[in-house]
Amino acid sequence: MINKAKKLNDDLKELDVSKEYFNLKKLILEDSYLNELLDVINKTQKEMKEHLKNNDIKSYNASKKTLEVLKQEFIENPLINNYIVVKKEVYDVLEQVVNILSE
Repeated sequence: MINKAKKLNDDLKELDVSKEYFNLKKLILEDSYLNELLDVINKTQKEMKEHLKNNDIKSYNASKKTLEVLKQEFIENPLINNYIVVKKEVYDVLEQVVNILSE
């Protein structure tokens, strides 16, 4: 049984959509701009929490606006955009496999 599962796993990894998914994931992890952007997003989120803790609503709202711009910039990046589309395609394939196995 384990051998069949490993074979299925190997077959799924050989699909073009899976290869594209793993390639995009690797490119994203290696992209310095995206990693810096994620760091700024995380820093901004932490600042927002501090502003809330200190009841500094004005600063919180300013950070929130900044965060929205940063997130939009992240989502609109072509690598991220392609990754999201391909990830959905991979999940669709996996959902089909699950449906077939559950019959």
